[in-house]
Amino acid sequence: MGVQMSTYLTIRQTAEALSCSTDTIRRMIARGDLKGRRFGRLIRIEASDLARAGKPVSPLTREANYGARA
Repeated sequence: MGVQMSTYLTIRQTAEALSCSTDTIRRMIARGDLKGRRFGRLIRIEASDLARAGKPVSPLTREANYGARA
């Protein structure tokens, strides 16, 4: 029986994969939208967590986006 290793990405690699800034990745970790793991001083994100980081977008009506207007 062998140990199964996960692939971990740096914050920069994660930002590149999601086409966003490293600050956005740090905010996602702080909000709990993305799970970061600390290895000493380093923060890493498990590659398999990227698919779970996004939230589905549902179509909204104009009223839901901007509020009902008279």
